[in-house]
Amino acid sequence: MWEVSQRVEALEVDEVAHILKSRIEMYREAKFARAEINPGDLRLMSKNIERYKLFRITVLEEMRARNNLPEMGKIVGSPWPYMLPLVERRPDGSLVVIDGAHRVWHALNRSAPNIPVILIDGVTADLPAEPLPNLDSVVVTHQKWARTERYTNYRPAYFRPVQDAIRERLWLEVDKSQLPKL
Repeated sequence: MWEVSQRVEALEVDEVAHILKSRIEMYREAKFARAEINPGDLRLMSKNIERYKLFRITVLEEMRARNNLPEMGKIVGSPWPYMLPLVERRPDGSLVVIDGAHRVWHALNRSAPNIPVILIDGVTADLPAEPLPNLDSVVVTHQKWARTERYTNYRPAYFRPVQDAIRERLWLEVDKSQLPKL
């Protein structure tokens, strides 16, 4: 059997915070902490949930349980981590999902009482889109919609390139001499 646990290293909240603070201007002064939050208290911005990502979350949860993998992890040799959802606590107290809508949707649909997240406090920059007032407009599809379709009043100037920042930083750590030759 493939030893999954030898191929995954823990990714800590402090490391995520450091990467995002150094690469995304609106997070420079923010505070990051792990929190457990009722998924019903979280507000999504995306109207599009991709079916394959929900499947991938289920597989990841099974792999984590079976192999005792960390809550967040870096796949050794890859810039692709798996992370907790990123949630901003807005100045008005609302909790908006910035990254991780699929995990939140998955938790909602399995009636999880709480979901672990990385809670981000102290961000005053506008959101890249309007949070949805409820989940009535969310659609599960087989394809990813363009940002202008999946977000209401999408404003690219306020988009937080979270995944790009994480992947770019983790790619610097990859020992490229160990990659297969093409």
